[in-house]
Amino acid sequence: MYATPYPLNKESDNVILEEFIKENYGKVKAKEIAKLYNVSLYKVYGLAKKLKIKTNKSRNKNFIINKDMEQILLSGKFGDGNFRRMGNGAIYREKHAMDEKDYCLWKYNMLGDLTSLNKIYYYKDLYVNFDTSNSKELLYYINETKENMIDKLSDLGLLLYFLDDGWSLKRKGYYAGAISSVKLTFEQMCLIAEKYRKLCNCNIKVSQWHKPSGQEPYVIYIQNITKLINIANEYKMQNLDIYIKKFKK
Repeated sequence: MYATPYPLNKESDNVILEEFIKENYGKVKAKEIAKLYNVSLYKVYGLAKKLKIKTNKSRNKNFIINKDMEQILLSGKFGDGNFRRMGNGAIYREKHAMDEKDYCLWKYNMLGDLTSLNKIYYYKDLYVNFDTSNSKELLYYINETKENMIDKLSDLGLLLYFLDDGWSLKRKGYYAGAISSVKLTFEQMCLIAEKYRKLCNCNIKVSQWHKPSGQEPYVIYIQNITKLINIANEYKMQNLDIYIKKFKK
């Protein structure tokens, strides 16, 4: 039997968590430790690795990733998310500014079992983020080529990529849009641009943006994003902060 701990309140309390992991890891499941200390599974696994405590491979639970979940992960690979190897699996992390907290929560909830054991964290007025559980299924998004993942982007994935890295341009009676990226090559952006051309049925242009900061992202210009707005409406996103930010300003 182990002593019931209390929630961590300070960074210095990590020492308490480390001591608990040293004494109980293997006897107590990682998800129970995370719940007891109000931390993510990612943190528990990370500390166990730091302390060189061997993990049980069975902890990498198998998850079913449905079509909507897949589109969140695919678009996040190119947008506001990132993947990280962990043991025999991987985790996915997404981070947003506080003016997109509703959007971040929407993705967190849509990812279902992948995030059910992990909390979403709000850091004062700065940002919000979440991690998924460690999963072998997520290794695909690290190992697969970006070209093959671009090919798998559906209408929802194209909408989410726009919401992550795009902005709207108001015109008379409709909105145009643009998306910038420093994660993708010109050729990869052209592949995505072609998918937007087919979806939105309008003119598309890809160019390089020479910013004063020295960054030179590639930019996709979309003549009319009405179709993207319609997809957002189908997913009932009208009341999310991201919808207002991208489509109503």
